[in-house]
Amino acid sequence: MPEAWKTSLDAAVQAAIKSAETKAKAEATPVAAKIDIWLMITHANALDARNYQETLGVVMTSVPRGPNAPVRVGLATAAEGELVVCAELDNLKPNLKFPEPNPALSESPPLYGAAAVNLFVPTQPKRRAVLILSASCDALAPNAGGWGELSEVHVVLIAAQREVDGVDLKRLAEWHRFVEARGGTVTLIGYGDKKSQNVSLKVALLRITHMTP
Repeated sequence: MPEAWKTSLDAAVQAAIKSAETKAKAEATPVAAKIDIWLMITHANALDARNYQETLGVVMTSVPRGPNAPVRVGLATAAEGELVVCAELDNLKPNLKFPEPNPALSESPPLYGAAAVNLFVPTQPKRRAVLILSASCDALAPNAGGWGELSEVHVVLIAAQREVDGVDLKRLAEWHRFVEARGGTVTLIGYGDKKSQNVSLKVALLRITHMTP
């Protein structure tokens, strides 16, 4: 074989090998999710997350799960300034088991805004936070405690006790102002039996998690 042909053939073989290696590496690299979503539910004196455990499990598994899933959903419980992760974004089979809440702990989303931001992957451009709170929780200021760093924050308020009066309507209006500034929505689930509340919560969370990024 002439030396020029041999050199040309060797070059072609090396190019083919390099192309195959590049393709294999690309296929092995996790694809960035279209959006990451964190659900954060109060688990303290104002709201007992155990009452909504089954519904949260249904919502978590309503999308394909795994590191390469286009929509990744994580879950954390919140009490005062602490967030406890119950299911990571890429957890294939989330196993939700909440302990008994500490009645001494209060509901204070201003205290865990920075922690909420840290749950998200910094390089992920599309990040959606969903706060599940009691209807008695005071509204956040639009940029309070780190929440201003998230472009999309939704709020679901659950009336754990009878609390519909003028003060609550004012509070609801304040929540509307917060979510408008944060590109989200606010949903109020009225007081009632836990079965009815869970149905309403499931509808609300499925709507929010399946919104087009």
